[in-house]
Amino acid sequence: MNNGKKVVLILIIIALAILAFLGTIYYVYHSRVRLLYLKSEEKFKIGTSDQIKQGIGDFRELAVRFPRSKYAPMALYQIGYGYELLYNVSKDEDKLHIAQNEYYNVYKSYPDSLAAQKALYQIAYISFVKGEYEDSQERLDYLLSRYIDTSLKSQIYNRKGYIYLALGEVEKALKFFSQKENYNSDEALLGKAECYFRLGEYEKGIMVYEEFIKYRKTSNLRQSGIEKFLDNTYRYAKILTGRRDYIRSTMLYQKIINLLPGNKLVENCLYWIGENFYDVKDYDRAIEYFNRVVDNPGTGKDDDALFKTGICYFELHKYEESLKYFRKILDYYAGSTYRKMARDWERQCLRELKYKR
Repeated sequence: MNNGKKVVLILIIIALAILAFLGTIYYVYHSRVRLLYLKSEEKFKIGTSDQIKQGIGDFRELAVRFPRSKYAPMALYQIGYGYELLYNVSKDEDKLHIAQNEYYNVYKSYPDSLAAQKALYQIAYISFVKGEYEDSQERLDYLLSRYIDTSLKSQIYNRKGYIYLALGEVEKALKFFSQKENYNSDEALLGKAECYFRLGEYEKGIMVYEEFIKYRKTSNLRQSGIEKFLDNTYRYAKILTGRRDYIRSTMLYQKIINLLPGNKLVENCLYWIGENFYDVKDYDRAIEYFNRVVDNPGTGKDDDALFKTGICYFELHKYEESLKYFRKILDYYAGSTYRKMARDWERQCLRELKYKR
């Protein structure tokens, strides 16, 4: 090997050694920053005010010490998020104002980053929380005009939908919840259901809630969705009961029972199905559901169900059975509002039994 080739080989070896050294430095640097970021994030997850404040301080230190790191923009973003968490703990609205300022700092420092887009969205979201709908709309429209990220668009459309819901412009809200970018959005699904209820299209709303409960079992909005489904569906079922639309109201009560069998509202649904059968004089079916109320783990409607069971047996001329149920109220439900009426029915039962003899 001549001297020229030796020199080239030596230079290549030196270059590779330098690259390996720089790579090691970068790996160590990157790993260190990542570890700092994750440790700061853990403090937020603990959720106490002191830990959140420490996390904010750690993220600020990370952003200052490693401004060119890929973690720097998100560290600044997390500072804003930290103040939102402090607001959730204290309900001090000053924390929301500080959060907005911190988010704006992300946009100023790293305007082309994904963190900046998220930060601008959070500024608009906080305006929405504060009831500043016009300001929130303007910020969301700016985001739509500047960025085209699909996931961000979905969030923007959802927020605009909820703004229009808050303003009472339900059809406009439904338009935003129904955008193609919202196809897989849990928030949009719940927004659509709310729109349908407000527009009086109750069956459509219930179908959407049913889809959410059946197929979005891991959603972080699941509990909120369940509560809205129960509130809207139960309320509409009671309206139908009041209109004597017993078939449809029974179907809705049964839907609640089938979808959420362990929910505390199941007892009420069982009771009102019993009432529906009672009103159409199907006393045997009514008794079946009133008994299920008593057998259900809840106790909120037990004395109601016992009282109505007693009346059902009376209407069926089964006075001895009827008497048992009225006496259960008298013996075991000292604070029941049905005691006086149960005493009256007890006398009627005894009178009927006397005539039968």
